[in-house]
Amino acid sequence: MERVRIFELLLAFGGTLTSRQIVDYLNTSGTTAKRTMAEFKTIGIVNIETEPSEHGEPQKRMTLDNKFGWFLSEEFEDLKSAYRKNFTPLLPEDNIQNCIADNELVGGIFLTVLAT
Repeated sequence: MERVRIFELLLAFGGTLTSRQIVDYLNTSGTTAKRTMAEFKTIGIVNIETEPSEHGEPQKRMTLDNKFGWFLSEEFEDLKSAYRKNFTPLLPEDNIQNCIADNELVGGIFLTVLAT
C-alpha cells in the first residue's frame, strides 16, 4: 500500500519527488521513503540522485524513468479516473472509521467487522 501511495505522489509531482516530500506529504518515516525509492529503482521505474540538504542529511530525488512517461499522460489519468469511478470498496470509505479489527490475522488479511 505504501508503494501505491508513493507512486501516486510521484505522479502528482510530475515525475520527480524527494524523500523529504514523501515524508511531509504522506506522514511516513524517512526510512520508509528511502526504502520505497530504492525498491522503485531496483525494478527500473525511477532514477535516483543524491543532493545536498540544508538540514543535514542529503536528500534522495527520484525521477520517473523516461520509459514510463506514459504514467504522466492524460490517457493514463483518464484510465485511472474511470477505474476509480467504477471501483466499489468492500467497505464504504465513510464506514472505515467505524470498523473494529478482530486482532486476528487470517490468511494474511485482518478481518474487520462493522460496528453495530
